[in-house]
Amino acid sequence: MMAIRTVASKFIFSQLQKNGSIGKEVKFDPSLVDFSDIDPAQSYYKGLYFEPSTATALATFGSKSSAADASHCEGKGRQSYGTVAATVVYDSNRSINPLAFEHFIGSEGDELWNRNFRNISMIHGFDVEGRVTFVDMEKGIGSGFNNSMKNAEVFFDQRHVIKNMDKGLSGSEKGSANHLYWKALKAPSRWRTSLIKDQYSANQSTYLSRFRDEILYRAFSKIDNVVITSQGAESEMHALKATKVRSLEPQKMLWKVAIEHQRRFNQNAKEAASCTSPVPPRVEAHIAKLITKAKLFTTVRPVPGTNMNKYEVYRGNGHVALVQFSTEKHTPPICCDYSKKGDGFPCYCGVAAIIHKHGSSNVYKFIHERHLTVAWKKTFTGLEFSLPDQSEVDAVVNEAKRLVASGHNLRPPKAIPPCRGRPGRDVGKRKKSLYEKGQGAKKRPHCCSFCGLPDHNRTHCPLRQTEDDDEAM
Repeated sequence: MMAIRTVASKFIFSQLQKNGSIGKEVKFDPSLVDFSDIDPAQSYYKGLYFEPSTATALATFGSKSSAADASHCEGKGRQSYGTVAATVVYDSNRSINPLAFEHFIGSEGDELWNRNFRNISMIHGFDVEGRVTFVDMEKGIGSGFNNSMKNAEVFFDQRHVIKNMDKGLSGSEKGSANHLYWKALKAPSRWRTSLIKDQYSANQSTYLSRFRDEILYRAFSKIDNVVITSQGAESEMHALKATKVRSLEPQKMLWKVAIEHQRRFNQNAKEAASCTSPVPPRVEAHIAKLITKAKLFTTVRPVPGTNMNKYEVYRGNGHVALVQFSTEKHTPPICCDYSKKGDGFPCYCGVAAIIHKHGSSNVYKFIHERHLTVAWKKTFTGLEFSLPDQSEVDAVVNEAKRLVASGHNLRPPKAIPPCRGRPGRDVGKRKKSLYEKGQGAKKRPHCCSFCGLPDHNRTHCPLRQTEDDDEAM
């Protein structure tokens, strides 16, 4: 608990430095952290990991693309503290589905992500070949993932790559360097990516060469959803903020999160059940884009003597791509220049050959089965997002309060921001600090004088009634 208090205090110190309340020349001194209320012999709340009943099915049958991110709760409300971490997966229609959620006392770092991904790695169907999880490059999330997973890999979010790379670039080369990396990131082939990498500046190459191509460039990765980033998990955090979930104490927050996850799951399941096309709507839109690009290749010819199983696709500038069809169903044609490592979709040249041989309406027959409507429906068939009864949750909260009342310290560490005094005359114009945001004047709810919870009084308090029953026995 003392270590957690130190980390929380250091985080608050860094936030105060960012908003100018503390000078940048001041150094954090751990010896000044207040431990007076901490007793090493007592128990404290450390965090809570929440894994839906649907996690295994979503990881097994859904897309191999995932995303993970975390957000701080300090300053979001008077009762909020710690860090929340979310990992999401995508179904065959590329819809976000929550896989795991955790509240953690302390700031984001190695301890949080090592523990979080260790739990997630035990979900059947997640740590498998082809799994790619989008993450940022900071605060231990990448190392925590690699420490726990044997087969799954990470892919660094491009915004964080550019932000960290900018620190080593001069002002004149930032714009061109970022543009080059962006082009290399989205290049359709490994050959094209390599050509762009040759144009990197010395500082840019020094930074990016530290990482494997598989975690920086789409053409080298196994990503099967080219439109997502770590923003999927960030969207999860934003949604929780919009519903004011992050401003609540953890017990209420986690319950509201579970209800929101259940609502989203039921919505996705309903869409899957009502779909009648061979592929889900968003996959169909992606195939349409592939067909549009493929039609730019006007010259497509079968190779003589191959029974139309090999095609030459003329891409211009005298370059010809060789495309070979597979004998297995729902397998994309192989193109020596453009094919990726198992994303499940044919490349532009492959689609051009499919159109020439089978027509545009049959392109969907040459994508991996996990992108079809059959797989989408299978993900949700017989699956139910179950929640415990509200009385069970209340019983847990009441038991925690009973332990507190009996002398046990089952409580979070305090990390109270320093007093900032009364606001000045420009309170409506000035920029609010971290600890003032979301803490304006609010109507005070009526709370029970016995347990402190809202929506009832001392007479009808369930905790008081429970203790009265125990005394009667």
